[in-house]
Amino acid sequence: MKTRRTFVYILGLLTVLVLATVCVLTVFLVREAMGAYDNRQKPRFDLPDNIPWDRIPWRDFDDSFPWDEVPWEELPPDTPWEDVQWELVPWESLPDGVADDIPLAIIPWDRLPADTDWENVPWQAVPWESLPQDLPWQDMPLVQVPWENLPSDAPWQDIPWKEVPWEQLPDDTPWQNVPFDGVPWGQLPDDFPWEEVPWQDMPDDFNWESLVCDHVFGDWQDVIPATCVEQGVSMHICEHCGAVETATTPPTGEHVFEGEWEVKTPATCVEGGEDRRLCSQCGVAEETTPTEPTGIHIYDETGKCRQCDRRQIVVTSVSMSKQYDGVPLTAEQTQITFGSLNDGHELKAVFTGSLLNVGITDNLFTLQITDGDGGDVSDGYEIELVYGTLEVTKRHITVTTLSAEQEYNGSALVCHEYDCADLAEGDEIRAVFSASLTERGRCDNVASFTVVNAEGEDVTTNYAISLAFGTLTVY
Repeated sequence: MKTRRTFVYILGLLTVLVLATVCVLTVFLVREAMGAYDNRQKPRFDLPDNIPWDRIPWRDFDDSFPWDEVPWEELPPDTPWEDVQWELVPWESLPDGVADDIPLAIIPWDRLPADTDWENVPWQAVPWESLPQDLPWQDMPLVQVPWENLPSDAPWQDIPWKEVPWEQLPDDTPWQNVPFDGVPWGQLPDDFPWEEVPWQDMPDDFNWESLVCDHVFGDWQDVIPATCVEQGVSMHICEHCGAVETATTPPTGEHVFEGEWEVKTPATCVEGGEDRRLCSQCGVAEETTPTEPTGIHIYDETGKCRQCDRRQIVVTSVSMSKQYDGVPLTAEQTQITFGSLNDGHELKAVFTGSLLNVGITDNLFTLQITDGDGGDVSDGYEIELVYGTLEVTKRHITVTTLSAEQEYNGSALVCHEYDCADLAEGDEIRAVFSASLTERGRCDNVASFTVVNAEGEDVTTNYAISLAFGTLTVY
């Protein structure tokens, strides 16, 4: 019985030990699993000494990255600051002085969340003077700036007060903390909340004169340019407060002539004229320039120029024709076929047209117009010469060879006689007979003829020759 009790006791103890062991192992395994899960969710970083910070993939780091271990002061100038996730930087955990090395000028203030620990941002280290002109001040949490904590030697003069979006600041902005005795009042814009300034808290030595801007105006710019006769308006703007100052500018007194010329006084055929153009600003003053005579005459129906005394005339030489007579053909006569001469003027023509042989040619001549004293006044006329014609036609003549007869005697019968009338004076015929007859019978007394003048020149082409042959008869 005792032995049986002992066995049950030992068996129960072993059961308890086994259960305890199982519980311990279960707790251990659960803790290991949880640790593995945590490590999976938040991998820890082991930062070696030789990290290439200029090549760190900042964009890949989340809030588990040990930002407070980053050696900001050792980062090279070419660190890709724009890739740092600034909204994850635990400002409150950064050691003192570290933030002084962060290039705050490039912080994307508009990306920082609303619950950023602004009070831990090292505002006293912000390099206001080096911030870019296009910094998005409207996104910078100026309402969170702990003005009361900024050192007395902060570069207040470098804060771009003119850029602060005062109208966007909330009603509970801690104006009482703004160091108003360091504000460049003269540079503040019109929308600055003057009513919020705690004037009663100003120190006794506050420089009240600083409320007035020491204007620094830029260059004058024309708003309404002055003209030759009217005043203009110019303005310039204060570089600090934006105040505008205007002034009138006196008339320039200088006319502006441009554009196309227009006729003021028309030029004539013999006299110059005048063109003008008006001032483009006043429309009254004019600039003129002389123009040359046109040299173009305008004639009326009588041939007289409408602008001067010049006349237009057409002079025509007569035409003439005749049969060839051995004497040159001329026709020294002219007539005015359009227009008229001024009183006392007369024509003097010199003919060069002449024709001796058969043909046709112009009856050429030159012309001069003289006054009563024999002076040449041809320049007062526009003269058109029209030439007649000289024509010489062929002279018609008939040449007849004579007839002859003889009784057969064995010798050749020839006859070199002919009749011709109406040759031109000085011309003569030369004949060449080719006919002869020896045997009984008859034939034409054929011959050929040429005509020569007194100089022996062949002028046969000036004649229309008709031939009549006689007869040679042997019986």
